[in-house]
Amino acid sequence: MAGLTIYLLQKYGIDGYGGMLIYKQIAGWAFSILLIGMFFYINVPVRNFFAKQQNQLQDNNNLALQQSNATVE
Repeated sequence: MAGLTIYLLQKYGIDGYGGMLIYKQIAGWAFSILLIGMFFYINVPVRNFFAKQQNQLQDNNNLALQQSNATVE
């Protein structure tokens, strides 16, 4: 955002600061949408991976419990 401000200052000067605010606001929204999109792009596969790992761990624990109950009987 600082780089955008420098670029806009060089292009429009101090007199065009009002117009610069509009560009900066739009750039801020675009950057926010990009960050939210990347969060979901990364978060969904990570959650699926951990859910699969959790299910696999529970299945292993249930199998071990069943085997230990079979040996006790």
